[in-house]
Amino acid sequence: MTEEHSPYHVSDSGMSPPPAPDALVANSSPIPKVFGIIHIVYAGLGAVGALFAIGSVFLMRAVMSKAGSGTEEVNTFLEAYNDMAIYSYIDAALKIVLAVMLLTAGIGLLKKKLWGQKLSVFWAVTRIISAIVMVVLTMGPAREFQEKMGEVTQSQAGGVDQSQLQGTLQSVSGVMSIIMLCIYPVVSLIFLSRKSVKDVLK
Repeated sequence: MTEEHSPYHVSDSGMSPPPAPDALVANSSPIPKVFGIIHIVYAGLGAVGALFAIGSVFLMRAVMSKAGSGTEEVNTFLEAYNDMAIYSYIDAALKIVLAVMLLTAGIGLLKKKLWGQKLSVFWAVTRIISAIVMVVLTMGPAREFQEKMGEVTQSQAGGVDQSQLQGTLQSVSGVMSIIMLCIYPVVSLIFLSRKSVKDVLK
């Protein structure tokens, strides 16, 4: 009777047995590399967006000051805009910090480091929380800004009160902003928290 040999048995020739199928699947998982690349791109876009937001604040101030410095309408706008600007600075600074964190996590994933996965999860949770907090914090100042702009509009000839419509649009915009900002962090949590992904990293 012929003796049957396991396909993973080391032969007399000294050749190593082929790796188990599960090991091949784990070692060839593209998830860390894919998310590492996306992390780096996403971080770059976030940093550029933050710098653009800061630049927009200074540009708006300069344009409005030159357009009608000393007029009541411009002074009212600048006063309301300055109250909003502080939140823009906070949001921009937060985005830059998160961008650096995500960039570091992306590099770690490309190098298949476990700390890259852990940092990615930490970034995702932080991004979700910060998105909700910033939207809630800015809703009040944004409403006051719209009310002041509404007063300026009404004071002009033929001005129409649109405060109610603007308030509704602000609420809808806030909810949509939270949803859009949380899409990628949630996707990252789902895929990078898998055990099969953690097994690939070291």
